[in-house]
Amino acid sequence: MKSLQKSAADRSIMKRNENETIVKKENTSSIALTEEQEKEFVKAMKIGYYNAFYKQGLITAEQLEKLIALQEQSEQAA
Repeated sequence: MKSLQKSAADRSIMKRNENETIVKKENTSSIALTEEQEKEFVKAMKIGYYNAFYKQGLITAEQLEKLIALQEQSEQAA
C-alpha cells in the first residue's frame, strides 16, 4: 500500500514539474533594444557592478567616483 501512495506522490510531483517546465517555455521571449538603449543598459550594468565592488570593499569611494565619471564621459564622447 505504501508503494502505491509513494507512486501517486511521485506522479503528482512529476506533473507539477512538467507544468513548471511548460510555463517556463511559454514565458520565453526575446527583447529587442535599439543601439542607444543597449548602450544605456551596458552603462547602467557597469555602474551597478562598480557599486557592488564598492560595497564589497574592493574599490574605494574615490575609485567609484572616477569609474562612474568615466562612464558619463564615454557617453558624452559617443
